[in-house]
Amino acid sequence: MMWKKLKSFFRKPARKRVLNKEGFERLEQKFIENTGLINVDYADVQILRKDEAAFLWESLPCTSMDEMISLAPLAAAEMAPEQGRKIVSVLLYCNLPWEADIESLDAICSAIQRTIPEDADIVFGCEFGEECSFLLATSEGKCGSKPFDAAHDRSVMDERYED
Repeated sequence: MMWKKLKSFFRKPARKRVLNKEGFERLEQKFIENTGLINVDYADVQILRKDEAAFLWESLPCTSMDEMISLAPLAAAEMAPEQGRKIVSVLLYCNLPWEADIESLDAICSAIQRTIPEDADIVFGCEFGEECSFLLATSEGKCGSKPFDAAHDRSVMDERYED
């Protein structure tokens, strides 16, 4: 437990970062290797690529669910788009400790959902384990942009699975 506290002390503070090509590849690799309670896959990550810009906010490992819940509004506020833009797609992935309950998960999701437009695509994933943290990725477009329609354009995903 002490190592987790030291590890989070030395790690850079969480902040909104642009999700570039390498960032997308790391996300895809993370989810391909991961087998959580609610899985996120390659197609889910592709939703973020369809818009003008994508951003990532990763929490540091938290020492408790209360700490994780307190970070959710901060993450949501930092991920707010600039004026004239809106969030089009969201990916929220939670690493929860074994003792987590549904009320705690609801508190995290509610804090983030308050800032997201109703017509945004939302992808959620979850796993249980030792670490307590979450990852929030968003894609932005101009006001009036519509979310990616997966049924309309499957060519990107189909190409990936043919290899």
